[in-house]
Amino acid sequence: MFKKVTKLLGAIALAGWMGVANASLIFDFSWESSNGKISGEILGLVDNASLQAASGVIITIVDGDADYIDFLAPFYNVSNNLFSVSGGVMVTSEFYAFAPNPVSFFRFNRFSGTAEYYLFNDTITPPSYYDSFTGSGIKFVNRVTVPEPGSVILVLLGLAGLSFTRYRKQY
Repeated sequence: MFKKVTKLLGAIALAGWMGVANASLIFDFSWESSNGKISGEILGLVDNASLQAASGVIITIVDGDADYIDFLAPFYNVSNNLFSVSGGVMVTSEFYAFAPNPVSFFRFNRFSGTAEYYLFNDTITPPSYYDSFTGSGIKFVNRVTVPEPGSVILVLLGLAGLSFTRYRKQY
């Protein structure tokens, strides 16, 4: 009887361990400025988390000649690339990424409505360039649940093991 209860509890524990994983959020942004069109993605955010760092920021800058440069960040310091996400909406954000000039970088800020960015030089002097854009230029992507195949496989193996054990004892 004890073995049956142990096996049953093991099967219940495996079934209870099954769950879903949340896919990373991707926030796309795009805006026009006097330097041209800038667009990008912020990757690796988790929903309902505050002051989390992104796993990557991709910035694309397109100038009047349709030349573009892709940047993969965090370039400056991951601790400075902070975001707060609630219900699939980026509530606050501040991140850094290098500009085409290697001695300058953009600082982007967004607080609920309007976003703005500053261009600093390598000595972090007051902004030498400023631009802003409205929140409508940012597309928010909601959370997606993804099944965990490892948990499903473990449950199936556990149930198969219980069946084989029971079948073997009949002979």
